[in-house]
Amino acid sequence: QGEANLGEFKSRRGARVLFFGTSNFRTVLTNGFEKGSGAKANAEFKRAAQLRDQYLAEVEHERHR
Repeated sequence: QGEANLGEFKSRRGARVLFFGTSNFRTVLTNGFEKGSGAKANAEFKRAAQLRDQYLAEVEHERHR
């Protein structure tokens, strides 16, 4: 899925919180960071994508129990 379907809440002071939405209308916050270089933001988006994929895999696993 890559980094698609990730959103970002931004504060005026530079704090960022990444999130994604689920098919059952939940919003899941994944990680937060302070605004920095593009490399820092890219790394945080990759981390958020990994956390999203892990979350969705666990939810799918629970559905099939």
